[in-house]
Amino acid sequence: MNNYQIQKDRKGFIMPFATEQDAVDWADSYFVDGYTVTDLGPVIEPTESEKLEARQSFGKELLNEYILDNDQIAKNRGYPFTIEETVQQATKFQLVLGILPLGSLLQTLAVIEATPTDTIFTQERKDKYIAKLNQFLSTQ
Repeated sequence: MNNYQIQKDRKGFIMPFATEQDAVDWADSYFVDGYTVTDLGPVIEPTESEKLEARQSFGKELLNEYILDNDQIAKNRGYPFTIEETVQQATKFQLVLGILPLGSLLQTLAVIEATPTDTIFTQERKDKYIAKLNQFLSTQ
């Protein structure tokens, strides 16, 4: 399997395909005409260390997003979380906060799926984090 760069004007993709013809077929279906396909060589599998680093990085990004989402909720309400709300959220996510930066994403997904929603951790937020985790895990 090789990576192919498919480019038309300023829009481009780098994607893996089994053959150059597969890349051309995909480009035909997306761009129709006026594109270029360049073989970039074999897909190089990341090392276990690189995979772990990617999981840890993703975990930190998701954690930061969670914190920013909380900040936005507080701003939208016009006041910070109460002590009770802060304790409730910290208690609810104690396990997630501990394992997420370690790259334990399957465990994080299981915990988030089992976490009940409330006025701060809404179903919409829960669905967003589950979707992001599933998307990342599908690429690993």
